[in-house]
Amino acid sequence: MEVHIISKEILKPSSSTPQHQRTYKLSVLDQLAPSLYIPIILFFSPPRENFCKNSDNLKESFSRALTHFYPFAGRVKDDFSIDCNDDGAAFIEARVSGDMSMVIEQADINQHQHLLPCSPYAKISKLSTDQVTLAVQVNYFNCGGMAISICIWHAVADGSTLATFVKSWAAITRDPKHILDEVIFDCTTLFPPQDLSSFSLHNLMKKDMLNEIVTKRFLFDGSKVAALRDEVGNGPSLDRPTRFIAVSSLILAAMMTVTRENEADQQISVVTIPVNLRGRLKPPVPKQSIGNILPGGHSVLG
Repeated sequence: MEVHIISKEILKPSSSTPQHQRTYKLSVLDQLAPSLYIPIILFFSPPRENFCKNSDNLKESFSRALTHFYPFAGRVKDDFSIDCNDDGAAFIEARVSGDMSMVIEQADINQHQHLLPCSPYAKISKLSTDQVTLAVQVNYFNCGGMAISICIWHAVADGSTLATFVKSWAAITRDPKHILDEVIFDCTTLFPPQDLSSFSLHNLMKKDMLNEIVTKRFLFDGSKVAALRDEVGNGPSLDRPTRFIAVSSLILAAMMTVTRENEADQQISVVTIPVNLRGRLKPPVPKQSIGNILPGGHSVLG
């Protein structure tokens, strides 16, 4: 798979951010977020519009979306805030050789990183003031298909935040007059920022760790997952689990088996599953709240 970059630019919000909104405060959960980008790739079948029209629409709607999510067009100011200076977000377009179906079916997920606007682990140190907090790459395949990839700095977003932004961008792309739900920014009242100069998660993530990061892709047939759910929930006091619970339990059981077989290594292994707390807090936090509201649940394997 060859990816050829055809354009790179910085897109600014379509409307300037008001002066009273120029500083976005980070919560303590934002401060503790890993120093990396969160990536996502969305694949689309061939659009009806031609290349130029589709490109212009995506850029225009992207700038409109940035107006509502203005911290994403800002730059890191310090450990406590983002300077919402409207410097903009990166927007890249690329041509990809081959059919999109071959990329989707490819088992080597590391190949997909060529479709990203940046490496999620490229900067393990704190984000500098000249780096973007949000980057997008629109990949056009020979078959007419398209893959839109997004990388967002973890300090300003979790998975739920990224999903909210993507849905909002899509809504504006479909209808420029669409009115978005109000985006909630300040969560510092719930999770006040702290002086973490003596302890920071960033200091725990050394550059050498980059060589040890492995990403794998597991494919589960739908019928097999359904049978697994039936098997797990086949009991007088057991409810049929969700697909996520069934599959994650299977993976956890396999990891526990491997850990027990390697007890001589005396290593402590931890499995972490992020949990979105927005709907679990009392009172609940609106789903449009951006930032990190998901301390991870975890299991110690051994």
